[in-house]
Amino acid sequence: MFEKIAEYTAAELALAKQVTALEELKNDPELKLELEFNSEFEALLSKYSFSKSKLYAFLEAQYGAAKAVETKAPRPVKANKEKAGYEGHKDKLWTNPHTGEAVKSRRRDHKTILGWIEQHGLETVMTWMQRI
Repeated sequence: MFEKIAEYTAAELALAKQVTALEELKNDPELKLELEFNSEFEALLSKYSFSKSKLYAFLEAQYGAAKAVETKAPRPVKANKEKAGYEGHKDKLWTNPHTGEAVKSRRRDHKTILGWIEQHGLETVMTWMQRI
């Protein structure tokens, strides 16, 4: 029975919030500057009989589509790893002197090496490593 009243009240509150937001925007100095710029820009376009689409086509022809729309600076080119002297992970040979077992791996996360570290300790196992 009172559904329409509730709907009306909710709409009235939403409208009041929107009116308040609109008043705040009207008093915003940044908005005033943007509106002033836009009106001067439009006046300049009409003075020279230009439209926004003509201006865009001109900029696109002059600078290319990517440059006319681009807002971020281009990303720097990464140096080639080979030229920079980067050699990557080298293989290492881990030899357990107690068992004679050898494991070839680039890192310490090999299952066998982790077992040795758990059993003998990291410092001891690191002495078993040879770079190949």
